[in-house]
Amino acid sequence: MNSSDISQKDSILLLESKFKHTFKNKKLAVEAITHKSISKNNYERLEFLGDSVIQLAATELLISKYQQINEGVLTRERQRIVSRKSLNKIAIHMKLDEVILAKKNTINLKNSLLLADVFESAIGAIFLDSNYNLCRKILYKLFSKEIISIKKIGEKDPKTKLQEYMQSKNYPLPLYTTKKISSPDHKPKFKISCKVQIFKKTFSIISSTVKSGEQQVADIILKELDG
Repeated sequence: MNSSDISQKDSILLLESKFKHTFKNKKLAVEAITHKSISKNNYERLEFLGDSVIQLAATELLISKYQQINEGVLTRERQRIVSRKSLNKIAIHMKLDEVILAKKNTINLKNSLLLADVFESAIGAIFLDSNYNLCRKILYKLFSKEIISIKKIGEKDPKTKLQEYMQSKNYPLPLYTTKKISSPDHKPKFKISCKVQIFKKTFSIISSTVKSGEQQVADIILKELDG
């Protein structure tokens, strides 16, 4: 978005609508969505503040939701949730590109994480305009889709488990091979095979994706080992 496409007032209204917060101090709202291409009073300072607020909210959410998970796993989960990639994904879903005030043709959103910066600055502005509790409420709702089930958080995937098992026994690592096969519905199908030294056979499975197929065949081998 650029300054010639939308008025400052309209941008503020859009921002308020997206975060469901009416700013008492409209200057904070303007600063939160202003790109450096049109003013020195841009969103970068609020972005710095918003980053800290988001980190704290994510930490509180994880601590309260997952009381039995250790600090190392919680740290990794927090890093995933508050990464610029994750925040940019949220910002894209919220269509924050609609509120940015910038000079025409000065920003390229296609291959950048600029919207993550705007998201952080908006949270920083809301924090100053209201309080932390409101920010936390907003973030909890937005993060809800990013939080993994308690059964999954910190759990290693089958492929990783199998690799670690083989390493612990000083065996060669599993050897995966992939072969694309034809299917009646013309949708891509793959035959995923895995060979491990301790068995005298190759395990195979048909899957629509290579990634999921490798996980499935690794899980089959793990169950064979358990049996």
